[in-house]
Amino acid sequence: IVARVENNDVFVIEFTDNGIGIEKKYQPHIFDKFFRISTGDRHDVKGSGLGLFYAKKMIELHNGSIQVISEKDKGSTFIIKLPKNPRKEKKVARKVSSILF
Repeated sequence: IVARVENNDVFVIEFTDNGIGIEKKYQPHIFDKFFRISTGDRHDVKGSGLGLFYAKKMIELHNGSIQVISEKDKGSTFIIKLPKNPRKEKKVARKVSSILF
């Protein structure tokens, strides 16, 4: 995990792993609700496909962004950017519940 401040106004957090990586063709979809990458065996797909979707939505509620840099068999890096002074959001609870349900 690497954390830094960019341009004195954005927090940047990077998470890197040495896992199986994500093929380029799947990367545009990994933040989609219920998206899971198949390994070919219908019963081998793990998870519900909600974790990255919810992470992205929560980051966006704080006026931030998340991206992935990944290569199959070489791991992934997720980069989260959050403003140091996000504009104040009204009714965040209502926005969160509309995303979750």
